Amino acid sequence: MKKLMNIQTIVIALMIALAPFGFAADDSNKKDAPKMDHSAHKTDHSSHNMGGYFHQSTVDGFAFTYKLIDMMAKMKDMADKPKMKDTHHLMVYVRDAHGHLMKQAKVGFMIQGPDNAKQKKMCMAMGGGFGADVNFKSKGVYTIMVKVVAGDKTLMDKFEHEVK
Repeated sequence: MKKLMNIQTIVIALMIALAPFGFAADDSNKKDAPKMDHSAHKTDHSSHNMGGYFHQSTVDGFAFTYKLIDMMAKMKDMADKPKMKDTHHLMVYVRDAHGHLMKQAKVGFMIQGPDNAKQKKMCMAMGGGFGADVNFKSKGVYTIMVKVVAGDKTLMDKFEHEVK
């Protein structure tokens, strides 16, 4: 009986620990995009790394989840790696109030770096989200603005991300 209580305690603790990540068990959940519902507030999770997911927010009931892939780290062991001016790949996954991934939209990033350099990137649809190569070479705070246009709906998000 005591062993069963210990197992239940561990399961409950794991459920509580994983709850903030909002992982869904439905079939609309793609392997790269967790389901999130932060409809009541904006949430900034940039202080911790969620397996590449570094920021979440909500705009007009749509959940935005951002993933940052360090391309330089992924290619560091390649013998003949290509020369790239961009250092990272930035992805955004957009879900509606029902948790469905937005699949058709025009998405763009406007990024201002710590050196005031600006990057304007149009995203491509991929893996259930929208992504573009970006340059986060300089250390410091980047302001990331995102514009999503889907039909007659335009969504704008803005947040800061610090590169250390």
